[in-house]
Parts: sequence; C-alpha cells; structure tokens
Amino acid sequence: MIPTSSIFLLATTFCTLQQVVWSRVIIEFKFLSYSDNCREDARTNKCDPKFKFCLDRPRASSNIFPCYYGYTTESGHYQNTNYINLGALSNIKGIPNPWILSASKLMDPSVFLVLQVRDDDYLGKDDHLQTWGTTLRETVYPSKINAPWNNKVTASGSHRLTFQIRIYCEDGYYNTDCATHCFAADNYRGHYTCDPINGAKVCMQGWTGPDCKEDINECSLNYCVRGICENLEAGYKCDCP
Repeated sequence: MIPTSSIFLLATTFCTLQQVVWSRVIIEFKFLSYSDNCREDARTNKCDPKFKFCLDRPRASSNIFPCYYGYTTESGHYQNTNYINLGALSNIKGIPNPWILSASKLMDPSVFLVLQVRDDDYLGKDDHLQTWGTTLRETVYPSKINAPWNNKVTASGSHRLTFQIRIYCEDGYYNTDCATHCFAADNYRGHYTCDPINGAKVCMQGWTGPDCKEDINECSLNYCVRGICENLEAGYKCDCP
C-alpha cells in the first residue's frame, strides 16, 4: 500500500508538470549566394566548396561546435566554381533551403551563425578554407505571416555568404518570447479566439471570465425593452406578449 503522503506528492508533482508551457520558436534561413576567390594551389582551377552551418547562442569563439539550436552539413560539393546561386536551389547538396530550426525558447534575442567552408578533395582529406561566425540580432515575430525576411551578409576574407533570416512563434504560441500559449476554442475549454499579437484570450460574444466559460446573462442588462427576457447560452430571447 502506498502511503497517503506519497500519493499526495505524486499528485502534486503531476499537477505541477501539467502546468508547464514550453515556448516554441521557429528560425528560418534562406541562403541566397556564396562567392570566393579561391584557387587550388598555384593552378588556375577554382576550388570545390562545401559547407557546414552551425547555429548557437551568442559566443566569442567561431568554432563549428557547439550548436545549441542546430547543425547541418553538405553531403556533396560544388565543382570548380567561385560563385553559387544558392537562392535558386531548394536543396544545397543535402541542406534544405530554407533551413528551418525549432527551439523550445531563445536564450537571447540574438543568435550566432557559424559557417565553415572546405575545398573538397576526392583523393584525400578536404582542405579547410575558412571558418567564421557572425552575431545576428533579430526580432521575434508573433507568427509566420507577420515575419518579414531580413537580408544579411556575412564575410571573411574573400568568402562571402548572402542570406535571409526570420524568427517567429510556432502556431499557438505568442508574444516576443513565444511563451504565451493559446489555441482558439469553442467547447468545454472555453469560448474564445486568440489575440494575434500577444495571444490573450478574446471572449466570443455572450461569454466572459478568465477562460470565457461564464455565460453572460443578457437579461440582467435589460436588453428586452418589452416582453419577457429568456437568457440563453451565449445569447437571449425576448418573448413579447
């Protein structure tokens, strides 16, 4: 037999866990172009670039790891080129474009993008060309439809990447930290819509209360000038003699 105190502890713990709401943030990158002046040794052949991307919390070092929010790498390379029109590609040798990441929450309004470029060597180990990072200070928007793409450029030496970024709350999450959780309801959970900016519950006509579960008694508001008022769920009726 489980002691009563243990049952109470389990019940309390369960209720506490049920009340936890994790914010959900979506981070999207759309890569547009890459260019460099790379040459293989002293020959006229251009390099065969391939990429690694890392998205982390703001930090000082430009190491490719750790990647708190996400990491991706190419499964192939581009041959003998100094320019790639990435914007025309929906897949960059295995990297989806746009690159979409989901985070439980942003630890900071800024994110840190690290790019590593290597020269593919089919005969041996790839040659490291450049690794660098850039801090991106972005606004978190309440929804995808409201989130504009922001144009960005990051460069190191002759290596240059142009891209776009946008950050927004996943459906059902609101506010600048995506920590307000709201899904419209018209059932036992309540009768409300969600404010598109801050996620506050907006009661439907005829309902009130914190969760919009309380029926408004329109008869108490003297809506019927003549006749007998009958209060209905989310409404009323006037019975005129």
